[in-house]
Amino acid sequence: MGYQRFSQRIGLNNNIDPEALGLNTGPLGAGPSDKENLGVPTFYYLGYFGNTGYGVVGGVQGYPIVTRPNSSFDWQEHLTMIKGNHTIKVGGQFQSAYTKSRRDRAHAEISMYYNGFYYCAYYSACDPVFGYDSNLKRQIVDQSNHVAALNELLLGLGDESGRSFGVTNRHLTQKSTGLYVQDSWKVKPNFTLEAGVRWDLSGALGEKDHLGANFLPDDPKADAGGFVSLAQQPLYNIDKNNFGPRVGFAWDLFSNGRTVLRAGYSLNYDLPNFGTIAAPQTYFFQWSGARAGFFTQIADGNFPVSINFTPAENLAIFNPSNDPSNLCNYFICMAPGVDIYGVSAATSPPSPFSVVQLVPNFQTPMNHAYNITIEQQVGRKGAFSVAYVGTAGRDLVNWRDLNACQVSLSKCGSAGNTRPFDSRFIDPNTGSALYNHILQLNNDGYSNYNSLQLAYKIRDIHGLTGQINYTWSRSFDTGSANRGGTFLSDYQNPYNVSKGYAPSDFDTPWNINFNAVYDVPKIHGAPKFAGEGWSVNALFRAQDGRPFSVYASDASNQGLLRGYADYNGDPINYNYHVKSPDDSFFNTDAFSAPAPGTIGDTTRNRLRQPGIAQLDMGIFKSFKFEGRYSLKFKWEVFNVLNHAMFAYETGNVNSGSFGKYFATPDVGIGLNPVLGTGAQRNMQFGLQVDF
Repeated sequence: MGYQRFSQRIGLNNNIDPEALGLNTGPLGAGPSDKENLGVPTFYYLGYFGNTGYGVVGGVQGYPIVTRPNSSFDWQEHLTMIKGNHTIKVGGQFQSAYTKSRRDRAHAEISMYYNGFYYCAYYSACDPVFGYDSNLKRQIVDQSNHVAALNELLLGLGDESGRSFGVTNRHLTQKSTGLYVQDSWKVKPNFTLEAGVRWDLSGALGEKDHLGANFLPDDPKADAGGFVSLAQQPLYNIDKNNFGPRVGFAWDLFSNGRTVLRAGYSLNYDLPNFGTIAAPQTYFFQWSGARAGFFTQIADGNFPVSINFTPAENLAIFNPSNDPSNLCNYFICMAPGVDIYGVSAATSPPSPFSVVQLVPNFQTPMNHAYNITIEQQVGRKGAFSVAYVGTAGRDLVNWRDLNACQVSLSKCGSAGNTRPFDSRFIDPNTGSALYNHILQLNNDGYSNYNSLQLAYKIRDIHGLTGQINYTWSRSFDTGSANRGGTFLSDYQNPYNVSKGYAPSDFDTPWNINFNAVYDVPKIHGAPKFAGEGWSVNALFRAQDGRPFSVYASDASNQGLLRGYADYNGDPINYNYHVKSPDDSFFNTDAFSAPAPGTIGDTTRNRLRQPGIAQLDMGIFKSFKFEGRYSLKFKWEVFNVLNHAMFAYETGNVNSGSFGKYFATPDVGIGLNPVLGTGAQRNMQFGLQVDF
């Protein structure tokens, strides 16, 4: 029996009220006493004053993230009975998981990236030269002047801004039970057979106060907007047929303990994590504004707002004379006390909205796992093994847009290319379509993994212990991220999931690694503190690069943000050893943006980025003292050979950085700068005390 509880808040580095800076970004919580979302707004793209991928000031726009507390209760019981040649195990497990979460995304972001200048010049309200023309009596702005973005900030002008409204305090709960029986039957002294079955039963992820809804427009319980609340029924029905058989054997072929053949099969069930349902990343590169989760739908009062111009109700303040040359017609104008989104944004949200649907008969994703291994002892302290390992994932999580437009030359949502639900749900305030994307979470996904795995290991041969492994494998799936936060997986054709079946985002066809630890023999004649307790270790890893997709702006007009590029069939001609950052590591001319009204003919994850190869080493010295105290000094060096490795910047064919390197993998992937795999040579020292 076990119980775990922890609290976490990932917040900003300040709690400044934006209004204290003269920026009114609307209500930030449940009331004046709710300070959770206070913080300087996030400012992006200030010309040369910041990296285009990160906010210059204000921190991460999606923060704070609050999960406090998280708790889980786990109760397990196991019984073992030995009868003759059989060892029978029976047991079960009950789990109750709970998290109190909040992520309002009320922390506003404001961008200054020349869109305002673009529209200003496009509508002839200003010229592309810096200054003011007294004869023409209009603003003159130089779009190539990178200081201009800073001028926007100082003048209280913005090009784009967005945030979400509504408080998202949620108490999420889920209970699950598993029962199993397993028999280990020693058929012969050199042959053991394992067989058993496990049954898993899990309740639907729910909310303590039934805050949440499912978009089920054809359900008799649905309201006028097509939603069925959690107070009426759970998100999905309980899947009661999760029986997972498992069988395996171990065979000592020659009854001498030196050659062993093993094989096994199991069917396993695994629930999606809380984030898949509570906080899907469906907005991420695929669908603009589609950030809804099943506990934060528009039906619950949660919605995003994004603007590119000054709202109409604010124009009456900034431009009461309706002067066509007024900059507020082309920028977002900001002033103390004026809500930049308009005071009606929090109470009368602008449609269309994106909503999510979970199929009522949602199945627990399953994974078939199978393997066969032969292991041969080599000498007294070595062993070599050859294995085939495979998995087949079925009923996996998949996202599909039920409201996608047809492939067309006409813009999605226009009269010539309407969405399936456009005429069924109408915004009573505007008379236009109420919904944009209707994203369905279903079980249409699947995956396959097959590998050959070789391993050789030695144990304590004159102080040397180590292992070398080689894996040759392929992994394919219809999408590699449960939460939907992946580049262009199955979204190009919502009616044919198999079109997204391609190498997994993490597919690496080959991988070799070795690790070794050498305990240095005692140096005779040297003082004890210096002559013993030394050890050296080494870790080497090399692997093929992961795949990535080639894309462009959506030309199909299905309502996507991105679409696959076209491939003309020319050789790719990879060259991972380019000499200049301006050189491409493959033939970029083979790809181009698709023609309007078409889908690009490249497939998901068509190209492959450079691989990695890195040697890490360390020297350790142990000191033993009287009693139970010891001290260990560590000197660890990462990327000892300072081998240069790089990450690709983008798969966007319209970008000047397409096909080019831009950073080492530790920074490019963004997971662990400096100490992550792929960084330049670096080292660290440590001191460990045991008592």
